[in-house]
Amino acid sequence: MPSVIIPASPNWYCSKVTDSNKRNLLVYAARHDVYIFGYEEFPPKFLGVCVEHREKVTALTLCNHDEYDTLCCSGSEDGVVKLWDTTDKSLKLENHVHSHKVTAICWSNQQKDLIISGDDHGTLGVWQFEENRQAAHRLEKAGIQCLAVAPYSPGLVAVGLKTGQLLLVDVKKGGHVVSSLKGHDEEIYSLAWCPVPGEDFKPAPKSEADITDLESFGVDDSWRKKPKEVPSSKIKGFGEEGWLLASGSKDKTIRIWSTSRGRQLLLMKLPSPGRRERGDEGGRGKAWLTLCWLQHDSCRIISSSQSGDILVWDITKVGKEKMSVLNSAGKGHTRFAFNICPLGGDTRTVCTISMDRQIIFWDVDLRYQLGVLPSLGGYVYVAKVSPFDHGRLALGVGDAMIRLWNINSPVPGSTEMTQLWQGIRAKVTALCWHPAKEGILAYGTDDGRVGVYNTLSNKYGLMFI
Repeated sequence: MPSVIIPASPNWYCSKVTDSNKRNLLVYAARHDVYIFGYEEFPPKFLGVCVEHREKVTALTLCNHDEYDTLCCSGSEDGVVKLWDTTDKSLKLENHVHSHKVTAICWSNQQKDLIISGDDHGTLGVWQFEENRQAAHRLEKAGIQCLAVAPYSPGLVAVGLKTGQLLLVDVKKGGHVVSSLKGHDEEIYSLAWCPVPGEDFKPAPKSEADITDLESFGVDDSWRKKPKEVPSSKIKGFGEEGWLLASGSKDKTIRIWSTSRGRQLLLMKLPSPGRRERGDEGGRGKAWLTLCWLQHDSCRIISSSQSGDILVWDITKVGKEKMSVLNSAGKGHTRFAFNICPLGGDTRTVCTISMDRQIIFWDVDLRYQLGVLPSLGGYVYVAKVSPFDHGRLALGVGDAMIRLWNINSPVPGSTEMTQLWQGIRAKVTALCWHPAKEGILAYGTDDGRVGVYNTLSNKYGLMFI
């Protein structure tokens, strides 16, 4: 049996703690460590862990420039920004520009040694690490939540603030605010630039055949010249002037901006959550919205939702055709996602990290779930093998979940794991299978409660205090 690694869970409520590059590296932050994987096909290959940080890692980015494509830059709650090599996990440089929690980091697409970072007190850090030149610009009293460097300029960066304000800042001109885009009412969680230039993405008007469908009345309408459909992946750009920018906010909207005119062009609202929503601690937790503009298809944006579904938005369409769901029924996340990351060498593949502690890999063109990489949000306190199926292992974990692990998975190297969480509110520290009834599992938690689960039907029953 090949070795299988179940990694720690990615950190929650961070604008960007997972990234990939064209070297087919995949990294994500888990507590104060950074996990490194190689991804060419599913399942990803575990390469190691960087343990340079002392505090929780809250932002990271990989370099996409050929000369430095093994480097990763990460920032933590203590304000330290570190630059390290993913090959040998060694620390190269660090800076202390920030005195507060680092909330976002991005790498310039045009300048190979330029890294820009932001913290929750509104300070924008600029670091040219080849010469170790550092600068800090105080933008606003409000904290910075997310950053995104423009693909066409080395120093122009979009800055999302916790007030809902969106700034375009040129760090090459001393932190000059080029434009201020106002529209969101609450903090901005995610930003994404369009991969191609232009701002003319006018939705395609309905054809005459769509207005009156004569064929449904038995009338031959072959005389009509129906417009030829052009696949969105064939569209190369939206003109020559300006560049589009997308933002996702706590106000549950995605907005498309004209950066040349400084105004909003399109508003898209998230659908209401369905029954799948579990909620955080009885529904009292805050929601999240992350998005990703597909590099190979300038018409489509991938976003999270309130229910856990991954949504696909086509900005050139109107009405109900504008939004569709990537995952099929019964597949995907059960809680909302925090990050959506396109995988470097394959522009069709993205991975998503979620509050349900699953890392899911998707083929967005085929709308197919490639696989799931489970993770653990706490220590494993107990492991018990089923007396009826020796290939089924129950794990009691400190993240208030029980994992059922099918060790005899038919896919080599993959991990088939089911999560049980209903009714559990504390660390699972004890497990016991029923000796005579298949699938009945008793558990105990560190707050003194004992419960019983039917693992065959995923139903939980008695709870003793």
